[in-house]
Amino acid sequence: MRPLRHARRARSERRATVPALLGVAMAAAAACTDVPSSPDEPFSIGFERLPFPAVVAGDLLRDSTGEIAPLGAVAFNTDQEPIEGFPVEYVFIGDAAGLEPGDRVRGVVENDTVRITAFANGIPSLPQTLWVVPRPDSLVNGAQPADITYGLPASAADTSGRIADTLLATTGQTAPAPVRAWIVRYRIVVDGDTLDPNDQTLAFIVDDAGRPSPLDTTDAAGAVARKVRVNAFAGEALAAIESLVVSVTVEGVTTPPRGAPRQVTIPVRPRPPAP
Repeated sequence: MRPLRHARRARSERRATVPALLGVAMAAAAACTDVPSSPDEPFSIGFERLPFPAVVAGDLLRDSTGEIAPLGAVAFNTDQEPIEGFPVEYVFIGDAAGLEPGDRVRGVVENDTVRITAFANGIPSLPQTLWVVPRPDSLVNGAQPADITYGLPASAADTSGRIADTLLATTGQTAPAPVRAWIVRYRIVVDGDTLDPNDQTLAFIVDDAGRPSPLDTTDAAGAVARKVRVNAFAGEALAAIESLVVSVTVEGVTTPPRGAPRQVTIPVRPRPPAP
């Protein structure tokens, strides 16, 4: 891999260049001077997220569908309109990944990170952190959650146990290695129909705090988990189902790891009325 010159130079001068650029931009903003008036001159830069939070060492950065995805920072003018074709420069802090032609990123060093800042005419974005990880090839399934019971008044019992999994890399490893910063998606299927993740009429995916969240990102141990909450007020619609299925899929790959996607069937039944 041969990084573009500006990315290599930025790494070699990172201790002085990046703080200096950030300082200049902050000072200019504080002084409220030299506000650009041309619609073709940048006033701000949009770089809120990366195509994916992790890249496989030796591979190019991909999006959630597994397709190669370049970095996508965009310069905006004072009217917050994108400036088509305005050149954006990327500065990397760290050597775990490098920039290739077409603003594509290649992972280099496993289990390390880089911080990437985009610049348009000297205006910096907030930095984004990218993990470089081994290639995930196995999703180890956790225990089967117990039945969901529901009733009124609604309570924590209307929520399933944790649907837990661990994402690992096994190929080329002396021992299975956890893969961190990787996205796993959860979908609820009822009678063959996949529920809209934003529809809480019947059932929805939640995190450990009970907040609606159909995605989880693996932690340092490669672990992810979500729960299912049913809407006890759904009445006859809920009473008509005996179980629901949770589909667990690994994002960012074109070939699913072993153990994925997996289907978790959870029986659903009403609670006996309180005596």
